[in-house]
Amino acid sequence: MFNMPGTKGGSIQHQYGGEVDVLPTLLHLLGVSSKRYIQFGTDLFSKNHDQVVAFRNQDWETPQYTSVSGTLYSNATGSEIKNPSKSLQAKAAKIQAHVKNELSLSDSLNEKNLLRFYKPKGFKAVNARDFNYSDGLQKEEKLEDKLAKKSTSLLSENNDKSTLPFYKTDAPELNHKSTDSNRIKITNPDDNSGK
Repeated sequence: MFNMPGTKGGSIQHQYGGEVDVLPTLLHLLGVSSKRYIQFGTDLFSKNHDQVVAFRNQDWETPQYTSVSGTLYSNATGSEIKNPSKSLQAKAAKIQAHVKNELSLSDSLNEKNLLRFYKPKGFKAVNARDFNYSDGLQKEEKLEDKLAKKSTSLLSENNDKSTLPFYKTDAPELNHKSTDSNRIKITNPDDNSGK
């Protein structure tokens, strides 16, 4: 969701996209070229935008189909496609290979710390040990407590009650078996226990 002061006549866009598409879209809306940056996403408004949304566990979604643990669903009906045609099987296999490749590239970038070779003009290196995302929730809760009535978080705006009950979805992946065992695990970089 983008809120741009000074604009009128907002609209709802129906492109499929993931979190990786937010930065290139925002940069282009601000008039910043992203050609010199390493990014996996694409501008949601570009005619070349890739509408395959890859999930960390290799599930995926496109405007027409959703694949959950290898089971194909029609987005139009939300129903499982029990006997996909050979052409649909080939299309799904091609999308799955694309998703696997994108995730592999992302993993290589992260696991091999390939950004250490990326030094655009004005780049300032950071020490990875300065960042620990394994305790992010606890940090946010402490900040929420510290700010108390000054907090402007969604939780505070809703009298410290979750807004989850307001969220409704017809996403087929939420109506089927969990794939949490395949999800990536965030670890503490200072933890050398091998877990």
